[in-house]
Amino acid sequence: MVRLGFIIGFIALVGVLLSGLAAYRVHEQELTVDGIALARAIDVHASLVQDRLTERELLARVASGLFRVPSVIKANMLQPLRSSIYTFKTDFVVASWIARLKPNELEAARAELASAGFPNPTIRRFDDQPLDPQSLDQPINVVMDVEPRNAETMVFPGRSYDQGATMGRSASFLPRRCCRRAPPRPQAS
Repeated sequence: MVRLGFIIGFIALVGVLLSGLAAYRVHEQELTVDGIALARAIDVHASLVQDRLTERELLARVASGLFRVPSVIKANMLQPLRSSIYTFKTDFVVASWIARLKPNELEAARAELASAGFPNPTIRRFDDQPLDPQSLDQPINVVMDVEPRNAETMVFPGRSYDQGATMGRSASFLPRRCCRRAPPRPQAS
């Protein structure tokens, strides 16, 4: 009887060891599958982050290109940014270049718009009424280039939106002419 109990105990111990080994292998396989899934998720996330960074880089290139000050009057200022702007065609409705022109620069700007091939190169008000250069005593903002160039946007170059109700001479678009001064500090005695 003792021998039979010893044999049964030995077989039970071997069974426990074999089932423990099988459970360990299953556990290792699950960890490997989880590691592969985690690596795949990290790769997908990294590619999404890389795509977003590329978009941000292009957007930064467009933004920095839009906020530089030109030294000459030019109608095709958005030409170097055209490919970057078209990359973001779902984000932009229209990108425009607005130049601040002095009254004596209006004729040169008109000639530049005409040479760039815009349909109406005259410098005019927002409602397409012509501007009288003699009546101007300060610089005006004139749209000099637009992207994308299509039938809807090609009418914008040459327009001055200074007198418009939306973007006209409101406080948010003009530099502040007066500033509130800080109250004087009390003198230490």
